[in-house]
Amino acid sequence: SAVVAWDMHDPQASAEKVPTELRLALAVTHTVSRLGYRMIGHQVELRMVEAAEALGFKFDRTMKFANDWHLAKQWTFDHHSMTMSVLAMHEEEESAEGVQGREREAWVFVKGSFEAIAARCAERLSAAWEQEAEAQSKAGCYVIAVASKKVDARNLSNLAREDAEAGLSLVALLLFR
Repeated sequence: SAVVAWDMHDPQASAEKVPTELRLALAVTHTVSRLGYRMIGHQVELRMVEAAEALGFKFDRTMKFANDWHLAKQWTFDHHSMTMSVLAMHEEEESAEGVQGREREAWVFVKGSFEAIAARCAERLSAAWEQEAEAQSKAGCYVIAVASKKVDARNLSNLAREDAEAGLSLVALLLFR
């Protein structure tokens, strides 16, 4: 496990040290909407979107498109599972073989309590992750875990939430004060 300390309000902070998968998670794992030009939503999610903007993401008016990513499906926060998840799609103009057409890439991102996310990861997380989450919580931080997995873009029409939220890989712990 590695710690990436990045403060979007610090002009000396280097956005390059934020891993790509974490950048994407910040941009798509939310239920923020717009009322006119004002963003509305849960304060944690508003901070996540602001961080994504500071990392270079541009959102459309619907908040469903971030750069070349589209929120194809969204499962709102569930108090039983303690999770919120999204299916994000990316379309490329050309496939890896150079064949003209649109190549689709699909990822599921899930956020929630550390315990809920750890229980949904494909591999057991090291005790260091749990210790870090607990230490940050005791230090006064609101801790959210984010995990992801790549899914087959050709077979998504019947993707159930339970299937989407299984077999994940931990991306990061997000800390809010």
